[in-house]
Amino acid sequence: LGLVQYAALLCGKNDILGSSQLGKAIISCLKNRFDSAKLQSGVYATYYGLVAFRTEPVQLCTSMLCQGFDAGMSVGESGAAFFNAIQHVK
Repeated sequence: LGLVQYAALLCGKNDILGSSQLGKAIISCLKNRFDSAKLQSGVYATYYGLVAFRTEPVQLCTSMLCQGFDAGMSVGESGAAFFNAIQHVK
């Protein structure tokens, strides 16, 4: 989760390409190595809510934020789940 927060920080400093590449690497690592719904919710909220909408299609971002909400609610991480929902509505 710390690395995806760093990607959001890079995005805030106008390094959009670097933050997007780092975020994609983090998402790939999350899917291939950890497969944790608890981590997925927080990572999706941060990446797809703060970084990816600048480089990825909006439809993809909204779909992934919905998946993050579902993953968070399924493991009891309501804070991260509702952060996904807030980013989805924005």
